[in-house]
Amino acid sequence: MDQTRAELVDLLPAAQLVENDLSMEEAQFAALDRRLTMLEEQRARNTDIRTLVRLGSEVASTHIAEHNCPTCRQSLDVVEPGELGPALDVDETLALLNAQISTAQKMRDRSRQVVNQGTSAYAATQRQADQVRATVKGLASWAATVARLRGTAQGLQH
Repeated sequence: MDQTRAELVDLLPAAQLVENDLSMEEAQFAALDRRLTMLEEQRARNTDIRTLVRLGSEVASTHIAEHNCPTCRQSLDVVEPGELGPALDVDETLALLNAQISTAQKMRDRSRQVVNQGTSAYAATQRQADQVRATVKGLASWAATVARLRGTAQGLQH
């Protein structure tokens, strides 16, 4: 029975580690999901901008190159001091966003697999701990029964 209790004592911290790992993996998956949503929103906005440009609207990318906000045309010098380098045009921005989305999707898919594996590992660890607990409980019940029977047997001998 002591060996079984020792097994349970060793198993519980292992289960806690598996649970902690699973929580971190779930948080990473959620972060990747949020990142992917944000990238898809940016791609949709830039696709709209490309459509407007194709329909004859003037491109606001010159405002970015001039350190101005493309929406309100206010200076970005306070926010982004110094030389920022060349700004991407709409098509280059869309190509970059598509590459980032592809990478983020692959990372999210891999993260989902890790979360699924972690969930399975945690469930297996919990099942094992439940089995060991049941064994400890059974052994304790058996030991109590044996002790009670010994007491009864000793009482009958006297």
